[in-house]
Amino acid sequence: MIVDDVITAGTAVRASLPFFNPPESRVSGLIIALDRQERGNDERSAVTALVQDVGIRVISIVGLSDILTYVLNTPSLAEWAKPIADYRDTYGVATTD
Repeated sequence: MIVDDVITAGTAVRASLPFFNPPESRVSGLIIALDRQERGNDERSAVTALVQDVGIRVISIVGLSDILTYVLNTPSLAEWAKPIADYRDTYGVATTD
């Protein structure tokens, strides 16, 4: 199992995969604290690309959409809603996975 803090394009995960050489070891999945829900190298999210291209399961603790929902529902954080939404609109996937 690989554990990482965030996933943006999935570059770090892909770079680490050669270190897990079957049959001695294999990657059973990836746990990430934050899925930024960004596009990877194409219109898919980085998570979708890893699942489809590499075939590993990805579990995220929280996604950018979760953070935005929390901020929108927390009046003391309201000033952060627009910058987060703008970031998502600029870099995010059309739909979340």
